[in-house]
Amino acid sequence: MSKLQSKIKLHFKFPLEFNDHTRVPDEIFVKTKNFFMINYEGLTISGTSIGYWSHFGIEYKDETVEYFALIDKNKFLKIIKPKLMKQVKKFEKEFKQIEILCYYHNVIST
Repeated sequence: MSKLQSKIKLHFKFPLEFNDHTRVPDEIFVKTKNFFMINYEGLTISGTSIGYWSHFGIEYKDETVEYFALIDKNKFLKIIKPKLMKQVKKFEKEFKQIEILCYYHNVIST
């Protein structure tokens, strides 16, 4: 029987298009998937969604895909969280975005 564990659910929303409306190449998504598998030891990719947001008075519309991972809480706090903003900035550069949405929260899972 599985026991309950304290974990962190880490979410990222990645755009399917660059800001110039060209498609993000598959290679970037493969590279991102490999990063998750190596660093977070797992990945779930949710379906696409459409989001609207404003930046300095300009409204943007993005079609995004959500990547998330369940990570051991201690590993997240000691290893991943201290490097998280640097990784977000790296994803912003790779996906040619002003911002990449990233958030996390506590979960109890098996």
